[in-house]
Amino acid sequence: MPIPLTCTCGRSLRVKEEAAGRKVRCPGCGAVLTVPHLQARKSAEDEALDVLLTEPPAEAPPAAPEPRSTTSDDTTGSAD
Repeated sequence: MPIPLTCTCGRSLRVKEEAAGRKVRCPGCGAVLTVPHLQARKSAEDEALDVLLTEPPAEAPPAAPEPRSTTSDDTTGSAD
């Protein structure tokens, strides 16, 4: 699988995997570029396991109801 590489001049290159870690010259401007190493790609099975094994975010506890006021300002009481 070719390694994608972009030069500072804007030219896009595709370099063979065997060139990873080596230096190549841009055919457009002649600049020397270092070909990056490819990171090992995870298989679909490994990615699925990662999704299944990660814990879901903790849910916030339900909000507690506001306490009722116990002051004598209650206007719903009986009238004297």
